[in-house]
Formats: sequence, C-alpha cells, structure tokens
Amino acid sequence: MKLKECLEKVSSLSVIRKYATAIVDNRNEKDTNQIEIELLDKLDTILRSVQNNLNLLEKDRLKRILKPIIIKIILEERNYRIKSKNLYEKVIAFEQSILKDGQNDLFNKNVPKANLFDIYYTILEGAWKKDNDITEDEENILQTLRKKMNITLEEHWMLQSKLGIFPKPYEDGYESNFHTAEEIKAVARALQSEHLLLLIIGEDKDKYFVIPEEIADVIKKGWGIQLSKKAYLTLLGNKQFFNKERCLRILQAVGIKPKQTSNKALINSIINNVKPIDALHYFVPKNELGKELEKMCFAITNWTFAF
Repeated sequence: MKLKECLEKVSSLSVIRKYATAIVDNRNEKDTNQIEIELLDKLDTILRSVQNNLNLLEKDRLKRILKPIIIKIILEERNYRIKSKNLYEKVIAFEQSILKDGQNDLFNKNVPKANLFDIYYTILEGAWKKDNDITEDEENILQTLRKKMNITLEEHWMLQSKLGIFPKPYEDGYESNFHTAEEIKAVARALQSEHLLLLIIGEDKDKYFVIPEEIADVIKKGWGIQLSKKAYLTLLGNKQFFNKERCLRILQAVGIKPKQTSNKALINSIINNVKPIDALHYFVPKNELGKELEKMCFAITNWTFAF
C-alpha cells in the first residue's frame, strides 16, 4: 500500500496527527483531510525523516530492542501489514526463537563464526557488566564491530540471550522476561511519530499496523535488506539454480566450510552469511547479471514459502 492509501485508512484523527509530528505545522488544529494533503505534499521530508530514524542507537533500551524487531516482523508480512492484535504474539514468537537458537553452543569450533562470536561476546559482556546496560557510545562500537565481523543483529541478540539480557535482563534471579503487550504497543505507537508505520483500518474492519511501500523501500535500503527471509528461502529453494554443489561453492567463497551438508543446513547458512545478490553473483558473472535481476532481489518481498 502506498502512503496515500494508508493515510486514507488511518484508524483515527489522533493517529494521523501523531504521524504528522514534526512534518505538519499546527497539526492538532487540523482535520484528517488537511493533514493528509500536507503529508503527501511533504513526502520527501517524510522519507528523509525515516532515513534519520533508522539509527538503532536508542537511549531507551526497550525501544532499542523492540524497534528493529517490530519493523522486521512487519516487513516479512504480506503487503507489509499485520493485525495489531497479532503483533504481540509475533514478537513473542520471534523472541522465543532467538532464545532457542541462543541455547546452541555458538563457540564450538564447528560453528563457522565461533571465533568471532567468542571475541564479540567478551566485548559485549564487558560493556554490559560496566553498569548493567549498554550506553549509546558502546552500542555504536558494537554496531561497528558487527559490521566488521559480519555478525547479524539476530546473532547479536542470541549472544545477548546467553548473557541473560535478551529479551529483558534477568531480574531478582528470575529468568529473562518476554516483553509485555503494553510495551510492544507503546513502541509501535512511538514508531508512528517517527513515520515508520501507521495504524489503519482494513477492509475487514480490523486494525492493522502497516509500513507504506515508500517507507519500506527506504528501510530496506538503509538496513541492507535485499529480500525478505521468505523470499530468500524461496529463491534458494529453487534447485535448478541452487543445488547442493552450488550452495557449497557459495559458502566456500565466503570462507565457510559447513559441517552439516543437508539442503536445509546449507540454505540456513547462506541466509545467515551471504546477501541474495552476492549468492547470485557467485555462479552468474556480474557483467552478465542484468540490472533487472539485481532490482528483483531488492523488490520481491511477497513470495511465500512453506516452513
């Protein structure tokens, strides 16, 4: 859905006024139609605001954790929208999957990034123990390290879970708590004033959180998201192009020698370590890979895949 269509379906006047924060002057004195016209007229300003708000160096830890999770979840949904009442269960399911993956022995020598995980974990642990939190400056350093070490945000959270600080820190000796529905909704509402998403009324009269297409394009480009996970799985599941031999060659090209060579294990390893366009380049010469094919890797996000 384009921004125009989303604005036409906003759930209330308060929602569109929140979305107009720092964009429309005297927004609290204007009605929905007036605000909609001004927002569409200032689309370039909104897109610049979105770009600025992609920075994950949030001072508030709750928002620092939930902001990328919520956005990633919605970007994986068809048409970039999810029923507001389903967002909580999706976030909890995501956090549970991170905790489950974090139980694996990430430092085992058979794990491709074991040495990097060990180094990063030590730095992460030192930063946290300093004052039971990670400051904005420390998070900036960690972000730089993740980029240098090719450690994903999901792997960062997995390592945090080993420290007992994901989804939330241990409290009074109890195990890590999941985020509450109220906390998730509060951050989702805050993201509206950052122009990242909107709360709309769907055709079924249910409320949906939606990321307008123009906004989604900026987010994907800013965060280096070429394909949704579902679409990437679909692409790699095409055995005509990605048979076992080619999957092994792709991983070897990035210095990974997988111990498990089942199709599922190879595909998961590629997803975690290789960008879609790079996966294509490994067996199609770059000068022969048309620009349209490259665009496809960034544009296709709504394919389906049976997990």
